[in-house]
Amino acid sequence: MPENMNSLETRKMPVNTPFSREVLSLNPPERKFRMKLITGS
Repeated sequence: MPENMNSLETRKMPVNTPFSREVLSLNPPERKFRMKLITGS
């Protein structure tokens, strides 16, 4: 999975949900790990 796909996915998420706010506040490695779990990729 190319690196730029990750930011694309994040941008598609609604930022006003508490969940995505939590994800966005994480440090990059942790965020990457979370997104992997969520998207299953």
